[in-house]
Amino acid sequence: MTVRKLKPDYDITGLLPATITLILFGIVSIFSGLKWGITVVAFVFILFSIFSLIAYVRTNAFNYLIALFALLFYGIFLAISQGGIFYTGNTQIPKLFMLLGIIFFVFLSYLLISKKAKWRGRDIFEIAAQEIREAENGFTGRPQPIDKIPLTKEELFGFAEYLSKNLVAFPFREAHRVVFVIVKMGKEFSLVYGFKNNYDYRSWISIDFEGNLTVKISQEDYLDYKENLTFDRLGKSLGNLFTQFFYDYKKGEGIRILDKLNEASISPFS
Repeated sequence: MTVRKLKPDYDITGLLPATITLILFGIVSIFSGLKWGITVVAFVFILFSIFSLIAYVRTNAFNYLIALFALLFYGIFLAISQGGIFYTGNTQIPKLFMLLGIIFFVFLSYLLISKKAKWRGRDIFEIAAQEIREAENGFTGRPQPIDKIPLTKEELFGFAEYLSKNLVAFPFREAHRVVFVIVKMGKEFSLVYGFKNNYDYRSWISIDFEGNLTVKISQEDYLDYKENLTFDRLGKSLGNLFTQFFYDYKKGEGIRILDKLNEASISPFS
């Protein structure tokens, strides 16, 4: 039986959008009536669909495109249904949007359960730590040079696009390198929506155009482990993992990256 290196995940950030929506629905319904409550939820869904569009443009991840249509269609349905303020008396058009919304929500649920809509940060950190037994030489904030990989700029950019659209890491293209930010579920919002276009406080792996690979692990991510794992070995393991990811991608076997991450057996919602 595999012993987990990471602490249990109790983060509820991912539930905040649904919680906020329910609170707004309750408040508006109490003070302005059920019809306005439903209409506000409709507008919130449409607003969230815009955020999904932004996330899709920034990551090219398919799940955000599906979320866009699911939220948009169901938001329109609520707004023009008998419960919304934009109901015109036509019952067929609302039913059409409801059906489309349900179809896309079912598809989105499949993506969630199959981990195709999951940021893989916890999987990465769990796998990187599995072979480390020592617990000494604690955290240091300095970046750690790890390896040199033979590559071309085009291969590096293709690798970055592949990791982004599969939610393995969020890439920043810079003048001389690509920085791959490791993102955990619930920690993605500021990046994918563009609220914070920096990675100073996060863990990352950079690969420059000469192939030099450097790792930096944030204190927050390091403290998420149950033990004070040997820091240099953890950084080396994380760098080796991304080196293997690159070689899998270069061979046209990118699916092996996702297979490897699935071996961590982390919950689809964590």
